[in-house]
Amino acid sequence: KIQATIPQIRGRIGVQPHERLRISLAGGRYVQSPSYEELSDTTGNPDLRSEGAWHLNLGAAWAPGPWLDLDVQGYVKWLDNQVVSSVSSTAGGWGDLGGFEDLLGGEEDPTHGLSNDGIGRIYGMEAFARFDLARKVRFSGWIGYGLSWAERKDFPDEDWHWFQFDRRHQLTVLAQVTFPKEIILGLRFQLQSGAPQTPVVDSTFYPDIGFYVPEYGELYGERGLPFVQLDLRIDKRWRKKNHIVDFYVDLQNITMAKSSDFVIYSYDYRESASFMSFPAINLALRIEF
Repeated sequence: KIQATIPQIRGRIGVQPHERLRISLAGGRYVQSPSYEELSDTTGNPDLRSEGAWHLNLGAAWAPGPWLDLDVQGYVKWLDNQVVSSVSSTAGGWGDLGGFEDLLGGEEDPTHGLSNDGIGRIYGMEAFARFDLARKVRFSGWIGYGLSWAERKDFPDEDWHWFQFDRRHQLTVLAQVTFPKEIILGLRFQLQSGAPQTPVVDSTFYPDIGFYVPEYGELYGERGLPFVQLDLRIDKRWRKKNHIVDFYVDLQNITMAKSSDFVIYSYDYRESASFMSFPAINLALRIEF
């Protein structure tokens, strides 16, 4: 049951103690309505309230020279009234049938296991640096780094655990060198911590059904492999009297990045494998008259 009018108070204040330094403080209340499926009489709980969050952000931007800009932001978020489900999506064993009780003749739950019992806390910082050095060749680009913790508690009697897509470290480097005759060599490097995962600690074979059933450990008790990707690009421009020709070669994922966001297990859950993406080559030619 969503309220018709929900106040969302927000504010921002900034000061500039020096011509090259700016400091800002911002915060406020943010509200989001549950999805249509979560509010449905058939699949959800129509009495759900809106999800809410308090945000607070403190930032500083400093430009020590015309060739460099620095920006640092620290933030905190408190989440309340988060929609959670009491029906586990990860079975802890064959006896954990979760939502099958209704199909077996049990009493139907009008909430379908959905409630506003969830809370969360997210905090961290982001740093960004943009540079542009002009000599015989021009070297420019930017570096971005994020450090964060994202935790949640679905029910009051639970311990804090990580959000499913929590990424502790995120680093992105983008740089390019501009040579004479309008030749540009570019590079992009990405590094991310692995996402939390719930490990499979054991499995049991059930001959009646003919397959193995996994047994899971602590919820999001492990992290997957870090994600590392490197891309390269070469641009060349020719300027003629009546036309301009642009050509580039883009080599993406030359490190053959492997992601453990989706894990494939063997039939007995004793071994696992992660997805690996192959490099991609893009070519483009543009003629402008």
